[in-house]
Amino acid sequence: MSTPSTGRGKARPIPLLVQLLQLQRAVAGSSGTVRKNRMTWSGRIQPSPASITYTVQIVALHGQAPDITVLDPPLEKREGEALPHTFPGDRLCVYRNDEWNPSKPMATTLLPWISEWLVYYELWLPTGEWFGGGHEFRGDRKRTPAANGRSAASARVRVSTDARH
Repeated sequence: MSTPSTGRGKARPIPLLVQLLQLQRAVAGSSGTVRKNRMTWSGRIQPSPASITYTVQIVALHGQAPDITVLDPPLEKREGEALPHTFPGDRLCVYRNDEWNPSKPMATTLLPWISEWLVYYELWLPTGEWFGGGHEFRGDRKRTPAANGRSAASARVRVSTDARH
């Protein structure tokens, strides 16, 4: 899919309704709304065949970085540890600022990155080690997503197309 240009060399944001339709097409049984420049989408993602299925929500305001949260099951924490690679409110940190912008389709960027984050989360729970790389932020975490590039795990994760999981 080509990215629309503003004529000044800068890509225009993809309209939120288009983003929503692409997400719904990518994940069968997912749902969402766009109201007043705010998109809310939720769908079920199974990051690997051995994984459970998670209900994930993406909330985006026009032209801004989306917030990504896992609705179900609740994310567990290791005793005495905070969830790694998250922003306040347990919002997932799945990319660096330079890896995503509103001119990129969420369905082909965020969904695989969310799946990858979930795989690393599932490995972190029993081991205490975050295999995803990136940067861990302390204190007041600004919107500086942390994943340090895509790894081979991106090619192995999948989005569940079966809403019954």
